[in-house]
Amino acid sequence: MAEPSLPSEEEDREGDQRLLAEALSDVSAALSSTLELDDVLDLILDRAARVVPYVLGTVLLVEGDHANVMRARGYPDSMLGVRLPLTNLVRRVIESGDPVVVQDTREEPGWIVTDDAKGVLSAAVVGIHADGQVIGFISLDSVETGSFTLEQALRLQAFADHAGSAIRNARLYQDSQTERREADRLLRAILPDKIADELQSNGRVRARRHEDVAVLFADIVGFTAYCDTHEPEEVLEALTRITERFEEISEHHGLEKIKTIGDSFMAATGLLSPMLNPDLQCVKAGLDMVAACRELTPMWRVRLGVHSGDLIAGVLGSKKFLFDIWGDTVNVASRVESNGVPDAVAVSRTTWNRIAHACRGQSRGMIEVKGKGEMEMFLVEGLQ
Repeated sequence: MAEPSLPSEEEDREGDQRLLAEALSDVSAALSSTLELDDVLDLILDRAARVVPYVLGTVLLVEGDHANVMRARGYPDSMLGVRLPLTNLVRRVIESGDPVVVQDTREEPGWIVTDDAKGVLSAAVVGIHADGQVIGFISLDSVETGSFTLEQALRLQAFADHAGSAIRNARLYQDSQTERREADRLLRAILPDKIADELQSNGRVRARRHEDVAVLFADIVGFTAYCDTHEPEEVLEALTRITERFEEISEHHGLEKIKTIGDSFMAATGLLSPMLNPDLQCVKAGLDMVAACRELTPMWRVRLGVHSGDLIAGVLGSKKFLFDIWGDTVNVASRVESNGVPDAVAVSRTTWNRIAHACRGQSRGMIEVKGKGEMEMFLVEGLQ
């Protein structure tokens, strides 16, 4: 009976290549399974062991003229976040594109000995490539000399190329998510959340009629004259303080800011979500705005008007969006404000009927209103 023949050297090499190909295929599948950068970095040192056995290892990413330790295995936690200069060794990796094997770190010029890596005597260092440049490094280390061969380093380099593609894809995804979040933040700074949701879902916002909406207008008295006698920067700073305070007050009382036009501030309540008494919330907000204006900018006085009824709301524009409201209710609210008095909240008879139980005030009698004829208006003096 013939003795079984031992595998030839060529067969051994073919077997090794097959195992390496299987390992790299597994590595590639693992790295491609996620687009989260943290997950990719976690996988690198875990999967590197399938290609080259090791005990100590680090993953570093290049940032300017330094490389930051992003992941470490076999080292203390204090190794994470260490910022290392680009030494002659890693510059060789960058310039040549080839891996470097250090058989004895004591003989390597410029080898950096950190507190956590004092016992390292040999290493295999490979570059992580993406888009034709080195974006980081994998360093497998040992406390013994001569622990790594060039063949192992070349295997590690093949693995690092897969890692580079995964890191690039994760960064692109991360950047796209950051851009998406910023775009979403900007959209919601322009439009109410419900309107932004509809626009993102449908690509458009359907105009709707809303009932029982209270509209508030606030206007700075003497603003034009103030602008004529003060520097633009001073005017803008004061107007910004007041506008931001008005926004805070509106949010506190459940008002939706619609827009500002110069020194005019417009808001509404009961518009996008039902409210028990939208008129009263507008009046409360208006009284707070009077107090805020006195406190923030004593030389300015604010005049406010509130009226309620039905209106149309929708979004104008396709490049620079504007959520706005239209209708007779809006026009009357504006007329009530313009016929009001400084440091006071003026309301229409309609609004007064809805808030009289909770407020102190007095009738101003019948006032001629452009386009509407005579209307009875009231001044709110405070809450009961």
